[in-house]
Amino acid sequence: MPEPMKYLFLLVALSIIGCSQQKKDCLKFKTGSFKYEDPTFKELIVTRNDSLQIEYDESKQIEMTASIKWLSNCTYKLRYIKVSDTTYNHLLDTEFKVDITDTSERSYHFHAYNSEKELFGEMVKN
Repeated sequence: MPEPMKYLFLLVALSIIGCSQQKKDCLKFKTGSFKYEDPTFKELIVTRNDSLQIEYDESKQIEMTASIKWLSNCTYKLRYIKVSDTTYNHLLDTEFKVDITDTSERSYHFHAYNSEKELFGEMVKN
């Protein structure tokens, strides 16, 4: 391969690698107020600080509290510790591992799972 072609190939390869390795900025989603993009959960408002997450359903007037343990900047464990309606007592002590898989300026995609359930979704920061 001629010398100029090697440099061109290297430049193109580095450009492709640089563009495909977009950095996730998970830190800005550790705290704040969020809403689900999924219409199924459209009434749910999520408020999170460094150790607790409170999910409040405006239409049903139900509040669920979960403890959060951050395992890394983009991964945490969520364990439900309190519910305001006994209909949701089955959630108590349920734990999910949550991976933030992608971020944008105002939202992030997640994968939440345990041995029984798996959820994929998007949260938008208010």
